[in-house]
Amino acid sequence: LMLLCAAVMGILFLTGKLTMDDLLSLAQGRSRLITILILWALYALKGLTAVILFDVLVLAVAALFPLPDAIAINCIGLALCLSVSYFIGRFSKNRSLEQRLEKYPKLRCYFHNATDAGFFFCFFLHTLNLSLEAQGVVLGLLRVPFWKYLLGSFLAVVPGMLCFTIFGNAWNFQNPAFWVILALNACMIAGGVVYAKKRILR
Repeated sequence: LMLLCAAVMGILFLTGKLTMDDLLSLAQGRSRLITILILWALYALKGLTAVILFDVLVLAVAALFPLPDAIAINCIGLALCLSVSYFIGRFSKNRSLEQRLEKYPKLRCYFHNATDAGFFFCFFLHTLNLSLEAQGVVLGLLRVPFWKYLLGSFLAVVPGMLCFTIFGNAWNFQNPAFWVILALNACMIAGGVVYAKKRILR
């Protein structure tokens, strides 16, 4: 049902039938829940396609809602996005790993030694800012346990998402939390690069 809603929302946005101004009007009126459901549907659609930019969705939510609400909505949206792409790979029966990697050539070097993929593999791989939907599909195809995948991936992506949410809510850099989380995210990216060189790209 969520995938069907996501497809409908995607068509409406691509054809110009639904715009960010429409969402803003809904969020400021009595249709707050409808706005949230539309945004979650778009997050689910992001798990299917690279056409929708993750950071744009995060900023849109931050601009539409108060900061605490925006953080909660974006966290649930992130979990939806990660889950959709994972289950696409998990239930793919007609493609092998090699066939999938032909579609995502930038990921090939990261998955040639992925036989022991687990929580840390998912975590550090997602700190490298590669395609969210592509990683989810391939990790699902590898049959990585779902909760290890979801937790590792979520924890890796959420600091960057929080930076965009805090910035998009005020459109300035004055919130100290922004800089603290940005520094944490930078350390995680550095850790991901080191992990990739020592454990993945060896």
